[in-house]
Amino acid sequence: MAQVVTSHRGPVTGTANRAKKRRPFLIDLYSTAVGKKYVMAVTGIAMMGFVLFHMIGNLKMYAGASDLDHYAHFLQTLLYPLAPKGWVLWILRGGLITMLFLHLHAAWSLTRLNREARPVKYQSARDYQIA
Repeated sequence: MAQVVTSHRGPVTGTANRAKKRRPFLIDLYSTAVGKKYVMAVTGIAMMGFVLFHMIGNLKMYAGASDLDHYAHFLQTLLYPLAPKGWVLWILRGGLITMLFLHLHAAWSLTRLNREARPVKYQSARDYQIA
């Protein structure tokens, strides 16, 4: 038999609410400060890898036009038998943009969390004479 509780709005039955569905692990991890720092580290390393490979690709310009054309053809036909030409390059571009936005959002939200954790500024100004 259900318990009936009377309130100013009328009788309320004492049935249990359905338990909330758990969020996926990665989303739950990203909601913590440690998860955001982990995302910043992984996306930062991946973006540095992009810069490194982009630099290597641009250095092909000094090797000659044929080497640069070969590199461009390699990028267009990346994983060609498994995916149509150019698709992998577009997927990599989308991943790079996603990593940039995740990195920026994590930095912004961590900065906001830090300012909320200590709303009072430090007493001494940070005037560094030597870096």
